[in-house]
Amino acid sequence: MNRCTPSLAVILGLAVITHTERASTVSSPEIKSIQVPMPRGLVRAEAFDIVKDWTPPIVHLKGSVKVRIYTSAKDPRGAIMLQADAADLDQTTGQILPRGNVRLTVEDVK
Repeated sequence: MNRCTPSLAVILGLAVITHTERASTVSSPEIKSIQVPMPRGLVRAEAFDIVKDWTPPIVHLKGSVKVRIYTSAKDPRGAIMLQADAADLDQTTGQILPRGNVRLTVEDVK
């Protein structure tokens, strides 16, 4: 019975070390980007998670969403920046449906 106890302690200790190593190597999620064709032009979007449905064509964005809508296709001088927790971009209708902590600003294109 004494032989089993040290072995169990060693196994539990290794499990804790392995778990700690995994936790320290997990990195923060990366921001992904996508260009989305819309009925009246192209928008650029960023988010932690991007999922595209094909029927109907909707792009779902989640996590630190940024959508840049350019004010002129020929000579872009400015962009409308939409920031939200999540958003859906409907490529058929051109609607952008933001959700949670929504902010809208106008910025100069650099």
